[in-house]
Amino acid sequence: MDNNRAREIVANMEDLIELSVSTSERKEQYKFAVRKLNAATLIMRQRKDYTDDDICLFQQNIDDFFQVWVQLHSDSGCTNYIHMLSSGHIAEYMFRWRNLHRFSQQGWEHFNSLLKVFFFRRTQHGGHVGYSEEAM
Repeated sequence: MDNNRAREIVANMEDLIELSVSTSERKEQYKFAVRKLNAATLIMRQRKDYTDDDICLFQQNIDDFFQVWVQLHSDSGCTNYIHMLSSGHIAEYMFRWRNLHRFSQQGWEHFNSLLKVFFFRRTQHGGHVGYSEEAM
């Protein structure tokens, strides 16, 4: 899924939560967590240099998100990305580099996408070119 579609889904996650989560308490917990994660993501994605206040607000939003996330998913919800956010590693990078936009993987992902298109449309996917029974 490309980045713009993923952003659109995350931005409208509350609608999905409304339809798919059955209990009202869990529904509110998920909505709170998504709002906090979205707020943090907006700060992290900005192109201008972060201020100390931006970074502190980012980490506060992540901490609020993480508290609810752990209640909802326990240890199984702590992926590598969740760990990087909740442990403060990302905030540490934000303080050090003042902007993470230059380290974006967008260019690499786009290049990888082009290679996949080439492979699946213009090759035989590693198949047997010129293979015949007689060659055996």
